[in-house]
Amino acid sequence: MPCPKCGSETKIIAFIPRWILRGVFLCQRLRTARVSYSVEKQTPISPFGRLVPESHARKILTAGCLLFIVLSVWGIIALPQDSDIWFYKHWSRLVTMKGISAAYSGSSSKDFVDYPPFLLYAWKVEGHIYQRFVDPEFDEDKMLESGEHTFGLALIATIFHVATGLALYRLLARRYGASPAATAALMYLLNPAVLFDIAYLGLPDTVHSFWLVLAFGLAESGSTRSGWVTGALAALTKPQAWGLAPLFLWRRFQADQTKQNLTGAAVALGTIALVIAPFIVNGKLADLCSLPTYMAKVQPYVSAQAHNLWWLATMGDGLNVLDARPLLGPLSYRDTSLILLAASGLLVLWLAHKAGTKLFLQLPAFQAFAWFCLTTRAHENHWFFVLPLAALALPSDRRMLWIFAAISTTGFLNVFLHNPFLGVTLASMISTGVIHAAQLLNSAANLIILTVWTVLLIRVRKRLSDEPAPSSINAVPPTGL
Repeated sequence: MPCPKCGSETKIIAFIPRWILRGVFLCQRLRTARVSYSVEKQTPISPFGRLVPESHARKILTAGCLLFIVLSVWGIIALPQDSDIWFYKHWSRLVTMKGISAAYSGSSSKDFVDYPPFLLYAWKVEGHIYQRFVDPEFDEDKMLESGEHTFGLALIATIFHVATGLALYRLLARRYGASPAATAALMYLLNPAVLFDIAYLGLPDTVHSFWLVLAFGLAESGSTRSGWVTGALAALTKPQAWGLAPLFLWRRFQADQTKQNLTGAAVALGTIALVIAPFIVNGKLADLCSLPTYMAKVQPYVSAQAHNLWWLATMGDGLNVLDARPLLGPLSYRDTSLILLAASGLLVLWLAHKAGTKLFLQLPAFQAFAWFCLTTRAHENHWFFVLPLAALALPSDRRMLWIFAAISTTGFLNVFLHNPFLGVTLASMISTGVIHAAQLLNSAANLIILTVWTVLLIRVRKRLSDEPAPSSINAVPPTGL
């Protein structure tokens, strides 16, 4: 209605008392402030955003990769390597001289590989390079003394580690931005526990970790088919990945992506067929199928120096107790472990049911850590794949910073306190009783971390489930690599 004096509608506001206008404006400001606070409370700014400048994130990440490569190369050359390198050298020579299909045909630890087949290809490539440039005859005695062969085998872990860091950056940058992504990747790349495992021990834990990060990260970002393929490659690399298969399958079939899941599963089966093709062509498929039975017989102890429930339960005597020994009536250590693992697996599936991305990205790392803490026969380095999976969830919840730091500390102490070379030095400086007590305290610390993490996940399940349900995950643009 126009103003009766001037005919203008804009001046009608002059007839409204000022106190009413002030009240309306105040209510609007309060409402805006409340909405802003609510949004900020539900989606807090990642603490990573202020650690690495957005404009220099890629340069800093590149510098971190180069720094790790330098430290890793120095460690491989200057430090004595772990005894597992002895096995890797023999297995590299085996698949180089006799072919991939010969990996599971032997009877001794030198000519029967206790790893799934993917790593055979990396060892074969390294073996051919060693044979071409160092020793055309691939003499066994010379091979065992060769520093070049040691360097080449340890370099495999370094390459996959850097690839994992770059994959973390690409997967996280699309969702959180360059700064949080680079910070999370650097926290993994330059982690002292990781550096110790790779540069000093020379263990290939980075390979299956790389495929697992891609499997969960790509699938959760919408690249369902790529997630299936990389998940299959993880399963073909190390058996630790098998325990995460139920979570991956549960998440994928919860989503309304039937076509993508079917095609992804088909491509994954094709990938598996391609990797095991040498065994099919040479009639050695039965040898490959004997691998699970063989691995089930390797070091059937309660704990192979893993600081977990069983190392604590046996008071550090896990290497002298067979897991088939009765523990609770008819239940053996192994039976009890399987019950606990089943319970933790069901808990994880319950947490994953219709969970938002923020919550779900914590679950692969949580299940991996629960497996390490509750299983028998675990080794001191089997916690490794928890860290790259946990790095996927670092920008989403500030409490993951504390969990990541805690597991990094206990993981480092686990491999450090059992290293045979450092053990001699420590024994000369500190009494064995103190070292033994430190091992038990570290085991207890891991169980405390698992308990706290479990409680936190249960409490935040609803709060972190505010993102789109799995049926709409595909709306997120694929990250790609």
